[in-house]
Amino acid sequence: MAIEIDDAFRSHRRLLFDVSYRITGSIDDAEEIVQETFARAIAAPPTQASTALRRWLVRVTTNLSIDALRRRRRKVYSGPWLPFPLETGRIGPAVAGGVESPDAYAARSDAPDARFALAESAEFAFLIALEQLTPRQRAVLVLCDVFDHSTIEAAELLDMTGANVRVTLHRARRVLESARADAPMEARKKSKVDRNVDSAPCEPDGEAVLRELVRGLFAHDIEALTRLLAEDVHAVTDSGGRYTAVGKPVAGRDAVIRLLTRVVQQRGRYARVQERSVNGAAALLIEFSHTVRRQAPCMVVRCEAAADGRIVELHVLVGPEKLGSLLGGESTDAPA
Repeated sequence: MAIEIDDAFRSHRRLLFDVSYRITGSIDDAEEIVQETFARAIAAPPTQASTALRRWLVRVTTNLSIDALRRRRRKVYSGPWLPFPLETGRIGPAVAGGVESPDAYAARSDAPDARFALAESAEFAFLIALEQLTPRQRAVLVLCDVFDHSTIEAAELLDMTGANVRVTLHRARRVLESARADAPMEARKKSKVDRNVDSAPCEPDGEAVLRELVRGLFAHDIEALTRLLAEDVHAVTDSGGRYTAVGKPVAGRDAVIRLLTRVVQQRGRYARVQERSVNGAAALLIEFSHTVRRQAPCMVVRCEAAADGRIVELHVLVGPEKLGSLLGGESTDAPA
């Protein structure tokens, strides 16, 4: 059985991480939960066959993830909460913990044909919308609509009745669709739920948008920033209360421009910038060689843009706790 569990760890680690990350929104929690799942399997090995072992591992991971999400939500969190950014390289596996990227996993022949594609379910917009669900609703939706479990299978994994799972899933879908429809980044895009629609707008080039944002900021080109940002753009900063940051979302183009230009004026000449792929989209990792008081030593900036290329939402994550999987590697100096 020890050999079987060792084989299961290599075979199913990525799957368990993917399940836990989507339920918790946290890389740290997901990695700890995967380790705890296999520690339990080693301490008290299940006696089932290989297919049942996989189901047992998913069951333990799912329930540990629900518990972790409940603990997080019971804690007081200072300011907005954003998901942990997961690096997803364009080619090959992701950097985080040796876990393969959602895009690469979805390309495998055994990837699920579910309501939401695996890559889409790791996008920031999707993970933020999932925050509107209860922990059990979130687990049911992830199991059924991302990993393609039937309601009966989900009921067995969660110790629920099939009828209860169906009701929970129906409510979760309604809440999720409402949250996605109301989100600023979704208001300008056609829903991705209907896979048969051919007229959905083309996605803008995220890298080009971010490069133009950086150029405009460091050149203090207010006209360029005005063209780049939507009039009702939102900027959300997640610092967890540890570093100086705006404690609530900033709404409106003028307010967001004032915020960004102030940050650059205070600290821009110390910045080194890397372009990264985060949760399947372009992002900037900015590290600072000099900080004072409670200024963050690093940050990740990503955006959601409408089909016309205008930024409708900016996400800024600061501090090394959430950015650990992205730190390291070569940097390039930001424009002076």
